[in-house]
Amino acid sequence: MSKNIWPRKTQIQIDFSEHTRLDLIEFAISITNANNYLEIGCLENFVFDKVNVKHKIGVDPRQGGNLRMHSDDFFKSNTEKFDVIFIDGDHEYQQVKRDVYNSINCITDKGWIIIHDVLPTSRKDTVVSNHGDAWRVSFDLLKETKLCYKIVKIDWGCGLILPGTQNTKKIKLKRKNIPVSWNYYIKYFDKLPIITFNELKEIVN
Repeated sequence: MSKNIWPRKTQIQIDFSEHTRLDLIEFAISITNANNYLEIGCLENFVFDKVNVKHKIGVDPRQGGNLRMHSDDFFKSNTEKFDVIFIDGDHEYQQVKRDVYNSINCITDKGWIIIHDVLPTSRKDTVVSNHGDAWRVSFDLLKETKLCYKIVKIDWGCGLILPGTQNTKKIKLKRKNIPVSWNYYIKYFDKLPIITFNELKEIVN
């Protein structure tokens, strides 16, 4: 009889640094010499108003940004390429996944894509009214070979898609017929490519 190998933890300890998503966005802008910036989800313009680039677009169906529309509709009609894209809209997994893969199709060769809220610390973090289950998209991105995916340990976790490639064989995640649940997240947490902000600086420099 096989044993139940799934962990029963309800919380996980993550030591986030004092850096914020805005710090990461500004760093991405400086590294890429960005002229074009896209933000998906601009509630109260906490980030959008502070971003200083030549051309920026903020998409939100309710408030903030400069385009009042759903991200799906924006991507259907968009013809532009962006140097930095920040995704912080609907935190439901399927929507986040669409936003991520639509963003991949309109990022420049040198561009960075940042995804907010990918490191929950408890089950209660994963409800949509809190941080949602945006974290699940990390396991999709770890299967992609034509990009480089990291998670910066700041501000509830910022997923980061960089130019480059990654060796998916090194990760060895179990995915077939196994739902990406909270228990799955806990079990394979140590497989996630989590780095500090300072380690990111070392990588790109």
